[in-house]
Amino acid sequence: MKKYLFPLLLIPMMMLAPAVSAFAETGQVSNGMYTFEDRNGNIITVPVEAFAAEVINFAPGYPWTTDPDNIDPQITLGLPDSSDGSNSTGDLCLGYGGSLVLRLGMEAYDGYGNDIYIFEVGGNIEDTKVEVSSDLQTWYEIGIAKGRTDGLDFAGKVPENMGFQYVRVTDYGAFDGGDWPGADIDAVCGLNVRPVTSSSSDTTGNSTGNNDNNKTYTFEDRNGKIFTVPLGAFADRVMGFEHGDPWTSDSDNQDPNLVLGLPDSSNASNSTGDLCLGDRGRLIVRLGVPFFDGPGNDVYIFEVGPDVEQTKVYVSSDLENWYFIGMAEGRTAGLDLAGEVPEGMTFYYVGLIDGDEKSSGSYPGADIDAVCALNTR
Repeated sequence: MKKYLFPLLLIPMMMLAPAVSAFAETGQVSNGMYTFEDRNGNIITVPVEAFAAEVINFAPGYPWTTDPDNIDPQITLGLPDSSDGSNSTGDLCLGYGGSLVLRLGMEAYDGYGNDIYIFEVGGNIEDTKVEVSSDLQTWYEIGIAKGRTDGLDFAGKVPENMGFQYVRVTDYGAFDGGDWPGADIDAVCGLNVRPVTSSSSDTTGNSTGNNDNNKTYTFEDRNGKIFTVPLGAFADRVMGFEHGDPWTSDSDNQDPNLVLGLPDSSNASNSTGDLCLGDRGRLIVRLGVPFFDGPGNDVYIFEVGPDVEQTKVYVSSDLENWYFIGMAEGRTAGLDLAGEVPEGMTFYYVGLIDGDEKSSGSYPGADIDAVCALNTR
């Protein structure tokens, strides 16, 4: 087996981000992704849609602020944008014991490391209790966000494979005085996220799948074999994308976030829901759960469109050392890690490069709908 530098070294977008403030009240948006530095100096990249999209409920605490710049709960939606001064704007003052319920634009789940992130700002460092729910009825307490920006892990606190769109943030009651009593919330986002799933998802042809109770996905491969995988086995984060040349001019097929989650391409000559790589284009995604060399194939590529186009497939555990595992021969295709990777090794990342054949037409290069692991931990 051989280790590779990912050809032409497609450096993950999270490594390209410029330095940001120490506690990440600022970040950078690129290709639908938001990159920021957490309180521990880790660079994190998430889809813009991972942030709060709707206010479900807000109950201000008492005492509360009288500053009109900090009383509208809508200012917690979207990306962090607080001025973070002693009289900051762009953030919501919860008030002493106040509570806020938000709906995220994507579904957060228990993945690798922290799963949710709270952007708390202002002159004082104030804690918040964080809970999540899938239905606004049953709530799971995740822990206490320790003021300023802070990430929390779902592990051991929520049912396995469950996804959550709703977050409740409650002031922990540390400060009841001053002009802005209680925690000051700038933004909330999921870190391990996937598109909100419906009852079923189709890719047409031999890859029609069904989503069973929002926990697993069952599909038939190109050889007629039935597979069932956890929803977390699919790609949940784009780490880097460099389109090839020529590339498509169709805006419906240019966003790399289209490859996240379950297969959903219309799979027609002018398909939507899939990413056109372009000739020799490159893509790196992170899967929602770790995967390994198990029985049979271990990684599955959903390639669509009218032309059958090859894709080189690599895997990595750390975004530095890459292992070439083979060529996906177009359409849906599974690949086996056996003999290509060290025994017992676990992986999180998949790298794809459009194949060697010169591409042309309106959608040059492979068209990627989804990527998933078949043997997962």
